[in-house]
Amino acid sequence: MGRLLPCSWILAAVFIGHDVRAANEPPAQRALSETERKTFYDFYQKAFPDDHSDQPVFTVGRADGGKETVLAVADSPPRRGLRSLCRMQRRSFAYNGTWAVSESARQLVWLDAKGCSKSARPVRLVYPMPDADVVGLLEHEREVLKSARLLFGGNSQCASRRALNFSLDSIDIGTAGSSSEVLAGLVFKSDRSSSATVWVRRSGLDYNAWTVTCT
Repeated sequence: MGRLLPCSWILAAVFIGHDVRAANEPPAQRALSETERKTFYDFYQKAFPDDHSDQPVFTVGRADGGKETVLAVADSPPRRGLRSLCRMQRRSFAYNGTWAVSESARQLVWLDAKGCSKSARPVRLVYPMPDADVVGLLEHEREVLKSARLLFGGNSQCASRRALNFSLDSIDIGTAGSSSEVLAGLVFKSDRSSSATVWVRRSGLDYNAWTVTCT
């Protein structure tokens, strides 16, 4: 029969284990204060008096260095574009004693033939683009990705990601490789935190995957 440990040792072990767990657990997220909330609405009304955005989403957390961050995101009401295209602006703000815009407004787009309800996965438009071009790219993004998977095998950075599940994250504009031709880039995010940009060449009504780059 093993020796029984003194009660004081057992209690010490319990408290030490509790302290270790407490040290490893992230600090509890606090609620937004009334001052932070009120000052945000005052700031927003003065900065964007004609903007009737939806209720903002507030987040109180901590940055990598442990510093507390207080953030807010406000979406403008969706508006109808060409045919089934819907557009929306998303503005981001940060609080550090006073509220300030943390980055330029993001232009978000998606297709909805019925009523332009807010999409759970809108696509970011990196650069301004005519409605007709945006609609064409969004309508053909699945077939473009399907044909681009053949190009993945010929790219050492992309070959291992050929079979991953991708979803469209943003639409970019730029040049690919050594070509000076300006192309639209469909930026896809995978379910494994990687991304692939399919550069698209348009010929009439056809949208063809021209080349791919991966990060």
